[in-house]
Amino acid sequence: MTNTNTPQELNKNSSKKRTILIASCSSGGLALGISAFFVYSHYYPNTPDAYVHAYTVTVAPYVAGYIKNIHIQPNQFVKKGELIYEIAPDSFQVIVDQKASKLKASKQNLESMRQELQKAKDDLKSKKASRWQVGLNQKRYAFLLEKDVVSLEKEQELQASTIEADADVNRATAEI
Repeated sequence: MTNTNTPQELNKNSSKKRTILIASCSSGGLALGISAFFVYSHYYPNTPDAYVHAYTVTVAPYVAGYIKNIHIQPNQFVKKGELIYEIAPDSFQVIVDQKASKLKASKQNLESMRQELQKAKDDLKSKKASRWQVGLNQKRYAFLLEKDVVSLEKEQELQASTIEADADVNRATAEI
């Protein structure tokens, strides 16, 4: 077999092959360039259009207040537990001072209440002692009344004082 192609046909075929080769190289280069652009823009964000595709975390304090110092720069990576900013403690110090003064006043009030309780307990002991003494006197006068040594009036006075002493003891117990 012999090659019967004319020089024009050979020129046309090589021209087609060259065009196909150039087109495929161009489209491959374009595809490679677009892929490189997307990969680069994903890992190295920039802001020419004010849009960043990156991981961000919103940071908010537990309390409101004025920021005293900022310890990081914008877009700086931070780790857990790292100090980011300080809040001015002035407003919080006022609250702490108020609570401390309330605590001090409450402790003083508690101490005065303990002293009053101790006085009431001492008063109860005194009332019980008086009641015991009245009981002894009543027994003694009951014996003397049997022997007709004292009058009935004295016995009735002792019964009234017994009732009064019981009421004093009950009142002192209720105060405690």
